[in-house]
Amino acid sequence: MKDKLHVINREVSRIKKEVDVIAIIAVGSSKEIILKAQGLKIEDEEEKRQQKEKENVIDFASREKDKDIRDVDLFIVTNEDERKQLRQVKNTEGIEFDLNYFPEKVAKAMLEKKVQFFLEEVSAGRVVYDPEGKARDYIEHGRQIYDQGPPEASKGNLTYLKYNLKSKLDSIVSRKVEDDDLEFEFLFLAGQWLKNLLVYYFKTKGVWIPKDKEILKVLREQDQVLCDKVKDFYEKKDTETLKDIARYVFYEDGVKLGDEMRFKFKF
Repeated sequence: MKDKLHVINREVSRIKKEVDVIAIIAVGSSKEIILKAQGLKIEDEEEKRQQKEKENVIDFASREKDKDIRDVDLFIVTNEDERKQLRQVKNTEGIEFDLNYFPEKVAKAMLEKKVQFFLEEVSAGRVVYDPEGKARDYIEHGRQIYDQGPPEASKGNLTYLKYNLKSKLDSIVSRKVEDDDLEFEFLFLAGQWLKNLLVYYFKTKGVWIPKDKEILKVLREQDQVLCDKVKDFYEKKDTETLKDIARYVFYEDGVKLGDEMRFKFKF
Protein backbone atom coordinates (compact mmCIF):
# COMPACT_ATOMS: atom_id res chain seq x y z
CA MET A 1 0.00 0.00 0.00
CA LYS A 2 2.86 2.38 0.82
CA ASP A 3 4.22 1.94 -2.70
CA LYS A 4 0.86 2.93 -4.19
CA LEU A 5 0.59 5.98 -1.97
CA HIS A 6 4.09 6.97 -3.05
CA VAL A 7 3.16 6.66 -6.75
CA ILE A 8 -0.02 8.72 -6.25
CA ASN A 9 1.81 11.37 -4.23
CA ARG A 10 4.54 11.66 -6.83
CA GLU A 11 2.10 12.07 -9.72
CA VAL A 12 -0.11 14.61 -7.94
CA SER A 13 2.94 16.58 -6.84
CA ARG A 14 4.12 16.64 -10.45
CA ILE A 15 0.77 18.01 -11.63
CA LYS A 16 0.88 20.77 -9.01
CA LYS A 17 4.09 22.05 -10.60
CA GLU A 18 2.55 22.42 -14.06
CA VAL A 19 2.56 26.09 -15.03
CA ASP A 20 -1.13 26.62 -15.77
CA VAL A 21 -2.65 24.59 -12.92
CA ILE A 22 -4.67 26.67 -10.42
CA ALA A 23 -6.73 23.96 -8.68
CA ILE A 24 -6.90 20.18 -8.31
CA ILE A 25 -10.02 18.34 -7.15
CA ALA A 26 -10.01 14.63 -6.33
CA VAL A 27 -13.10 12.84 -7.67
CA GLY A 28 -14.28 9.26 -8.03
CA SER A 29 -14.09 6.40 -5.55
CA SER A 30 -10.40 6.86 -4.68
CA LYS A 31 -10.46 10.51 -3.63
CA GLU A 32 -9.87 9.72 0.05
CA ILE A 33 -6.78 7.73 -0.93
CA ILE A 34 -5.49 10.74 -2.86
CA LEU A 35 -5.84 12.91 0.23
CA LYS A 36 -4.07 10.27 2.28
CA ALA A 37 -1.21 10.10 -0.23
CA GLN A 38 -0.82 13.89 -0.04
CA GLY A 39 -0.93 13.91 3.75
CA LEU A 40 -4.24 15.79 3.78
CA LYS A 41 -7.23 15.28 6.07
CA ILE A 42 -10.94 15.81 5.62
CA GLU A 43 -11.68 18.98 7.55
CA ASP A 44 -15.26 18.18 8.60
CA GLU A 45 -15.75 14.81 10.34
CA GLU A 46 -19.54 15.00 9.97
CA GLU A 47 -19.09 15.67 6.27
CA LYS A 48 -16.80 12.67 6.09
CA ARG A 49 -19.42 10.45 7.73
CA GLN A 50 -22.16 11.66 5.39
CA GLN A 51 -19.90 11.26 2.38
CA LYS A 52 -19.21 7.64 3.28
CA GLU A 53 -22.91 6.92 3.65
CA LYS A 54 -23.70 8.60 0.34
CA GLU A 55 -20.95 7.14 -1.78
CA ASN A 56 -19.76 4.09 0.14
CA VAL A 57 -16.19 5.38 -0.12
CA ILE A 58 -13.22 3.26 0.82
CA ASP A 59 -12.72 2.76 4.55
CA PHE A 60 -9.07 3.15 5.51
CA ALA A 61 -9.56 0.66 8.33
CA SER A 62 -9.72 -2.08 5.72
CA ARG A 63 -6.28 -2.88 4.35
CA GLU A 64 -7.78 -5.33 1.89
CA LYS A 65 -9.72 -2.51 0.29
CA ASP A 66 -6.61 -0.34 0.18
CA LYS A 67 -4.82 -3.03 -1.82
CA ASP A 68 -7.44 -2.79 -4.54
CA ILE A 69 -6.66 0.84 -5.43
CA ARG A 70 -6.04 0.82 -9.14
CA ASP A 71 -7.31 4.14 -10.44
CA VAL A 72 -7.07 7.81 -9.53
CA ASP A 73 -9.42 10.46 -10.94
CA LEU A 74 -8.58 14.16 -10.86
CA PHE A 75 -10.28 17.30 -12.14
CA ILE A 76 -7.58 19.87 -12.85
CA VAL A 77 -8.54 23.51 -13.41
CA THR A 78 -6.13 25.63 -15.43
CA ASN A 79 -5.86 29.26 -16.47
CA GLU A 80 -5.18 28.31 -20.09
CA ASP A 81 -6.80 30.41 -22.81
CA GLU A 82 -8.49 27.36 -24.25
CA ARG A 83 -12.11 26.27 -24.75
CA LYS A 84 -11.68 22.53 -24.75
CA GLN A 85 -11.48 19.93 -22.02
CA LEU A 86 -8.42 17.69 -22.19
CA ARG A 87 -8.59 14.15 -20.84
CA GLN A 88 -5.36 12.26 -20.29
CA VAL A 89 -5.35 8.61 -19.23
CA LYS A 90 -2.02 7.10 -18.20
CA ASN A 91 -0.89 3.98 -16.40
CA THR A 92 1.92 4.42 -13.90
CA GLU A 93 3.22 1.39 -12.01
CA GLY A 94 -0.13 -0.38 -12.07
CA ILE A 95 -2.25 2.66 -11.20
CA GLU A 96 -4.43 4.27 -13.87
CA PHE A 97 -4.56 8.05 -13.66
CA ASP A 98 -7.59 9.63 -15.31
CA LEU A 99 -6.73 13.33 -15.56
CA ASN A 100 -9.35 15.79 -16.77
CA TYR A 101 -7.99 19.27 -17.50
CA PHE A 102 -10.56 22.07 -17.56
CA PRO A 103 -9.59 25.61 -18.55
CA GLU A 104 -11.39 27.88 -16.10
CA LYS A 105 -13.78 29.25 -18.72
CA VAL A 106 -14.80 25.67 -19.60
CA ALA A 107 -15.32 24.71 -15.95
CA LYS A 108 -17.53 27.76 -15.39
CA ALA A 109 -19.53 27.01 -18.53
CA MET A 110 -20.15 23.44 -17.35
CA LEU A 111 -21.54 24.76 -14.08
CA GLU A 112 -23.76 27.27 -15.84
CA LYS A 113 -25.06 24.69 -18.33
CA LYS A 114 -25.59 22.09 -15.59
CA VAL A 115 -23.45 19.43 -17.28
CA GLN A 116 -24.39 16.39 -15.22
CA PHE A 117 -21.12 14.44 -15.06
CA PHE A 118 -19.19 17.58 -14.08
CA LEU A 119 -21.67 18.57 -11.35
CA GLU A 120 -21.86 15.06 -9.93
CA GLU A 121 -18.11 14.72 -9.61
CA VAL A 122 -17.31 18.25 -8.47
CA SER A 123 -20.11 18.44 -5.88
CA ALA A 124 -18.71 15.31 -4.20
CA GLY A 125 -15.05 16.20 -4.82
CA ARG A 126 -12.21 16.84 -2.39
CA VAL A 127 -9.72 19.68 -2.47
CA VAL A 128 -6.18 18.54 -3.24
CA TYR A 129 -4.57 21.79 -4.38
CA ASP A 130 -6.17 25.21 -3.98
CA PRO A 131 -3.75 28.15 -3.63
CA GLU A 132 -6.40 30.67 -4.71
CA GLY A 133 -9.44 29.11 -3.04
CA LYS A 134 -11.08 28.35 -6.39
CA ALA A 135 -11.44 24.60 -5.87
CA ARG A 136 -13.61 25.16 -2.79
CA ASP A 137 -15.73 27.62 -4.76
CA TYR A 138 -16.28 25.07 -7.53
CA ILE A 139 -17.26 22.36 -5.04
CA GLU A 140 -19.68 24.59 -3.13
CA HIS A 141 -21.17 26.10 -6.27
CA GLY A 142 -21.48 22.64 -7.80
CA ARG A 143 -23.39 21.36 -4.78
CA GLN A 144 -25.80 24.28 -4.87
CA ILE A 145 -26.52 23.85 -8.58
CA TYR A 146 -26.84 20.06 -8.34
CA ASP A 147 -29.35 20.37 -5.50
CA GLN A 148 -31.52 22.55 -7.75
CA GLY A 149 -32.10 19.58 -10.01
CA PRO A 150 -31.45 19.12 -13.75
CA PRO A 151 -32.34 21.69 -16.39
CA GLU A 152 -35.91 21.34 -17.59
CA ALA A 153 -36.20 19.19 -20.71
CA SER A 154 -37.80 20.97 -23.64
CA LYS A 155 -41.18 19.81 -24.94
CA GLY A 156 -39.61 19.28 -28.33
CA ASN A 157 -36.93 16.98 -26.93
CA LEU A 158 -39.44 14.96 -24.89
CA THR A 159 -41.79 14.66 -27.87
CA TYR A 160 -38.99 13.32 -30.05
CA LEU A 161 -37.88 10.85 -27.37
CA LYS A 162 -41.44 9.59 -26.90
CA TYR A 163 -42.03 9.25 -30.64
CA ASN A 164 -38.77 7.36 -31.03
CA LEU A 165 -39.55 5.06 -28.10
CA LYS A 166 -43.02 4.20 -29.41
CA SER A 167 -41.70 3.50 -32.90
CA LYS A 168 -38.92 1.26 -31.67
CA LEU A 169 -41.27 -0.59 -29.34
CA ASP A 170 -43.41 -1.67 -32.30
CA SER A 171 -40.32 -2.96 -34.08
CA ILE A 172 -39.04 -4.82 -31.01
CA VAL A 173 -42.38 -6.46 -30.22
CA SER A 174 -42.63 -7.78 -33.78
CA ARG A 175 -39.40 -9.77 -33.24
CA LYS A 176 -40.87 -11.83 -30.39
CA VAL A 177 -41.45 -15.18 -32.14
CA GLU A 178 -40.72 -18.78 -31.30
CA ASP A 179 -37.19 -18.75 -32.66
CA ASP A 180 -34.08 -18.92 -30.47
CA ASP A 181 -32.06 -16.44 -32.53
CA LEU A 182 -34.86 -13.87 -32.71
CA GLU A 183 -35.66 -14.45 -29.04
CA PHE A 184 -32.13 -13.42 -28.09
CA GLU A 185 -32.35 -10.40 -30.39
CA PHE A 186 -35.68 -9.44 -28.81
CA LEU A 187 -34.25 -9.53 -25.28
CA PHE A 188 -31.15 -7.58 -26.30
CA LEU A 189 -33.14 -4.82 -28.00
CA ALA A 190 -35.75 -4.76 -25.24
CA GLY A 191 -33.01 -4.20 -22.65
CA GLN A 192 -31.65 -1.22 -24.58
CA TRP A 193 -35.17 0.14 -25.08
CA LEU A 194 -35.96 -0.12 -21.36
CA LYS A 195 -32.86 1.86 -20.48
CA ASN A 196 -33.85 4.63 -22.92
CA LEU A 197 -37.41 4.55 -21.59
CA LEU A 198 -36.14 5.10 -18.04
CA VAL A 199 -34.01 8.02 -19.23
CA TYR A 200 -37.20 9.50 -20.69
CA TYR A 201 -39.05 8.79 -17.43
CA PHE A 202 -36.44 10.59 -15.32
CA LYS A 203 -36.47 13.54 -17.72
CA THR A 204 -40.25 13.91 -17.44
CA LYS A 205 -39.95 13.81 -13.65
CA GLY A 206 -37.19 16.42 -13.54
CA VAL A 207 -34.74 13.99 -11.91
CA TRP A 208 -31.02 13.65 -12.62
CA ILE A 209 -30.44 10.58 -14.78
CA PRO A 210 -28.72 7.99 -12.54
CA LYS A 211 -25.60 6.11 -13.52
CA ASP A 212 -26.32 2.68 -14.98
CA LYS A 213 -25.47 0.83 -11.77
CA GLU A 214 -27.79 3.08 -9.75
CA ILE A 215 -30.82 3.20 -12.07
CA LEU A 216 -32.84 0.49 -10.33
CA LYS A 217 -32.00 1.84 -6.88
CA VAL A 218 -33.17 5.35 -7.80
CA LEU A 219 -36.20 3.96 -9.65
CA ARG A 220 -37.19 2.02 -6.54
CA GLU A 221 -37.04 5.23 -4.53
CA GLN A 222 -38.99 7.18 -7.15
CA ASP A 223 -41.59 4.66 -8.27
CA GLN A 224 -41.86 1.18 -6.74
CA VAL A 225 -44.68 0.23 -9.13
CA LEU A 226 -42.57 0.91 -12.22
CA CYS A 227 -39.58 -0.82 -10.65
CA ASP A 228 -41.72 -3.94 -10.07
CA LYS A 229 -42.96 -3.85 -13.66
CA VAL A 230 -39.38 -3.73 -14.97
CA LYS A 231 -38.40 -6.68 -12.78
CA ASP A 232 -41.52 -8.50 -13.94
CA PHE A 233 -40.44 -8.14 -17.57
CA TYR A 234 -37.04 -9.71 -16.92
CA GLU A 235 -38.79 -12.64 -15.27
CA LYS A 236 -41.48 -13.17 -17.92
CA LYS A 237 -39.62 -11.83 -20.98
CA ASP A 238 -42.90 -11.26 -22.78
CA THR A 239 -44.21 -8.53 -25.06
CA GLU A 240 -47.34 -7.77 -23.02
CA THR A 241 -45.29 -6.81 -19.97
CA LEU A 242 -43.08 -4.60 -22.13
CA LYS A 243 -46.13 -2.85 -23.60
CA ASP A 244 -47.62 -2.49 -20.13
CA ILE A 245 -44.47 -0.66 -18.99
CA ALA A 246 -44.78 1.71 -21.94
CA ARG A 247 -48.44 2.42 -21.16
CA TYR A 248 -47.58 3.12 -17.54
CA VAL A 249 -44.75 5.56 -18.35
CA PHE A 250 -46.58 7.33 -21.18
CA TYR A 251 -49.87 7.71 -19.31
CA GLU A 252 -50.50 11.36 -18.43
CA ASP A 253 -46.85 12.32 -18.99
CA GLY A 254 -47.98 15.58 -20.58
CA VAL A 255 -46.22 14.80 -23.86
CA LYS A 256 -48.60 14.56 -26.80
CA LEU A 257 -47.87 13.14 -30.24
CA GLY A 258 -49.72 14.45 -33.29
CA ASP A 259 -50.47 13.02 -36.71
CA GLU A 260 -47.75 15.21 -38.17
CA MET A 261 -44.62 16.32 -36.33
CA ARG A 262 -41.46 18.23 -37.11
CA PHE A 263 -38.18 17.93 -35.27
CA LYS A 264 -35.27 20.34 -35.53
CA PHE A 265 -31.72 19.22 -34.81
CA LYS A 266 -28.75 21.45 -34.06
CA PHE A 267 -25.30 20.26 -35.07
